[in-house]
Amino acid sequence: MVAATCYCNDVFDPLMAEAKAMLKTVQLAM
Repeated sequence: MVAATCYCNDVFDPLMAEAKAMLKTVQLAM
């Protein structure tokens, strides 16, 4: 999770990474 977040932050903007992480969590929950 942390590594994925770091990767997202490195590729996308911090906000985008946060949104992506939230979406991923929701999808996993569903």
